[in-house]
Amino acid sequence: MKDFSTLGLRRALCLAVAFLLCPAIAICSSAKQSSAGEGVRKVLEMQSNAWNRGDLDEFLTGYLPSDETSYVSSGAEVRGIEALRDRYLKKYGDKRETMGKLSFSELKVQSLGRTNALCVGHWQLQRMDKPTVGGIFSLVLARTNSGWKIMHDHTSATDAK
Repeated sequence: MKDFSTLGLRRALCLAVAFLLCPAIAICSSAKQSSAGEGVRKVLEMQSNAWNRGDLDEFLTGYLPSDETSYVSSGAEVRGIEALRDRYLKKYGDKRETMGKLSFSELKVQSLGRTNALCVGHWQLQRMDKPTVGGIFSLVLARTNSGWKIMHDHTSATDAK
């Protein structure tokens, strides 16, 4: 016959340990989220600064340098970092005057495990002699040895202002 007082004590101890571990698990999860958030925000800040200087090549360092990197916009898909560079070059050039001023806002970053993150945000592009355009984007990023890199970019434009 089992001693019910010992079983009750064991259950109480297990519940107490579980209760004490819950905040620790939540803190670790929160730290992972903020770590991803900080890293992703730094990539986008670097990209907007590079764009606004007319430095297309530095802007593109925010993307994973791979043939598998994908970009979806305007009903078309572009695969590979070189094809993406060609698309940007054809559409915006590689000079400050033709590229304009790019800004990102309303960034929401969610960790997708230890090595990936999702970022949803808004973008706006102002160029001389052209209407201001903007829209929303979603990015899937991978944590690499050289920091966070965009592996998939889906960008949608809203009507020109």
